[in-house]
Amino acid sequence: MSEPLQEKPVLSRPVSVLPLLLLGAIIGLLPMIVYMRLVTFDGVAGETYGPSIQGDLFSFYKSVWTCILAATALVWYRCNRVTTANWYHRPLAIYSFFVIVSTVFADHWQIAFFGDPHRHEGMLVHLSYMSIIFLFINLTETRRELEILLGMLLVSATILAVAGIGQFLGANFLYSEMADWLIVPDKVRQLQPDINLSRLKGSMHSIFLTFGNGNFTGSYMAMLFALTFSLALLVRSRLKFALIPINLLIFCNLLGSKSRAGFLGAVIAGLVLLAFLWREIWPRKRRLALLLCCFCLMPFVMDAFTWQEKEVPRFLETSIARPVSVKSGLFGNFQDLKLATDSFTFVFDDLKTEVRLNGEQLEFYDHKGELVPYSLLPNPNLRTENKSPLASFTALASGVSSIFQPVSGSQAATVAAAAATGNQTASGTGSGFFASKEYLVLFPEKKMRGFLIYAWPEHNVLEIGRGGVSFYVVATGSGFKLINQFGKAVDVQEVETLGFAGCQGLGSNRGYIWSRTLPMLKKALLIGYGPDTFAFHFPNHDYLGKLRVWPGGIFTMIEKPHNLYLQIAINSGVISLLAILALFAVYLHASAKIYWKCRFENFSEMSGLGIMAAIVAYLVAAFFNDSIVGIAPVFWGLLGMGIAANRINLDCKKQLKRVEAETIMQIDQSEPETICHRKSES
Repeated sequence: MSEPLQEKPVLSRPVSVLPLLLLGAIIGLLPMIVYMRLVTFDGVAGETYGPSIQGDLFSFYKSVWTCILAATALVWYRCNRVTTANWYHRPLAIYSFFVIVSTVFADHWQIAFFGDPHRHEGMLVHLSYMSIIFLFINLTETRRELEILLGMLLVSATILAVAGIGQFLGANFLYSEMADWLIVPDKVRQLQPDINLSRLKGSMHSIFLTFGNGNFTGSYMAMLFALTFSLALLVRSRLKFALIPINLLIFCNLLGSKSRAGFLGAVIAGLVLLAFLWREIWPRKRRLALLLCCFCLMPFVMDAFTWQEKEVPRFLETSIARPVSVKSGLFGNFQDLKLATDSFTFVFDDLKTEVRLNGEQLEFYDHKGELVPYSLLPNPNLRTENKSPLASFTALASGVSSIFQPVSGSQAATVAAAAATGNQTASGTGSGFFASKEYLVLFPEKKMRGFLIYAWPEHNVLEIGRGGVSFYVVATGSGFKLINQFGKAVDVQEVETLGFAGCQGLGSNRGYIWSRTLPMLKKALLIGYGPDTFAFHFPNHDYLGKLRVWPGGIFTMIEKPHNLYLQIAINSGVISLLAILALFAVYLHASAKIYWKCRFENFSEMSGLGIMAAIVAYLVAAFFNDSIVGIAPVFWGLLGMGIAANRINLDCKKQLKRVEAETIMQIDQSEPETICHRKSES
């Protein structure tokens, strides 16, 4: 696949300050924005996530400034530049078109326009991404401009990397009193006077920077690692003494993020670099050996600061050295739950247990159909925090009074009578089950050991737990129901899946998410569901599937596909995904042709290869991560710079060949005999 580039000669002209500042702010300042805003979850967002008011630190203002900076730079470009034809504009236009169309026809167009309250990556932000890559392609016209933009990016990355080391060591600036004063505005503090970031406790020895999640940090650091690793190997000037420490600092942040996707992307990008640089490695073998030795030592150096916790070695062992677990049912091996009018059946480890409501008696039957004796321990007080798990779920507790109803018919009188007697204990088959308060169900027989079963007789509720998996069942007027994350009594059902059978635990349960996301593509072949609307169409009512793979079970909310390519297809359709994939493919193919046999004699060639490696790192990590507003502008900006660097390098080669040809022609015309003599000698 060839790259039809529009030739733009490299001119010696003054650098335009304003566009460079705008572009530098996009890739340098945007990732650093952290500011508190209270986000109200109402309407469809409240129905999906639960009505609430939450504080947003990492997304809203990044999205706002992404739109502002991109729009400002676009207006400046429109007023001062003339757009020339470029093949790369076509996929950008196609993608932008389908983003707009998918928003117009979205079921939740307001969410599609402004973005999910958790993420703020709606239509405006996606159009800003396309504007960003367009601007970087067309405004990066000289080697000097390329150097300035990369310098701004590296300065920003260094500042973030230093802050990341502080997070790893427990000195998180975001949780300091100064950050509390800077980040929380007065109007937010007036509405929520108890907000105090300094009281928050982040995870020790884990780096999430200004993105709020280690996986996102991993994607960002993977890009910067590939870029700085390339430059650290190739640069011949004194700049290499700064690039090597920066590369090592970024590598430490990559390890501290504990992102397997980021680590995988960095490794593959590093291998790609070594494949392209094998001719150049031998003269710089000492520098490469130094970097590789430092990479091997860094986990042990970081471990020295984790005291006895050994966080980094554990990450390398469990996440890198060992194969990723693909076994479903990792937590208690939950298999199935079936609800009926007077009974329900649950299956763990292929062992079926049936619970029957027989008048005033609650009866348990094992997988052989034999009655299992039990006793009730009142008020066991075994909870470490709240005595009842019902109290730990606000939404659940608020809905409890409206859903707990007597079972049915003649059983209603039995329930009321049992509650009035105030019986507190029972044994044998469970006489007086509906008594009062909280009970722990005790099984003397070994076949039922391993279960933790709690009862709330006054609410007709049972909690079934084993191996980290727990769920609540309530007896209602229409039979036994499951209690969902909002405290509502619901039925259970299997949902449509595609692929990943037996390996839904792949990639931290990404196999589960992908198996439920792929069937959604049937309705997204053309225009998709709308930007940032994934959470509102994903089958989050798949309680059985969640119980099989998540310790949080039904309380786990899936709000993103954890795959950039699925995210694009779901948002704006498969056609838009194909356009973006074509953009990536053409760029990578063109870059490979330019840099495969390149001698890397100037900074633009070195940076072009480094940018290509950074793009590879991000695209690999994107198989397991999503687009977020804090990192996506950097990626699209780098991609635009990479396309511009390719054009600059091709133009320079053409100019060099033209100059050489003109020089030879002049020599031939002035000294023909000398030239013929030289040819005869050769």
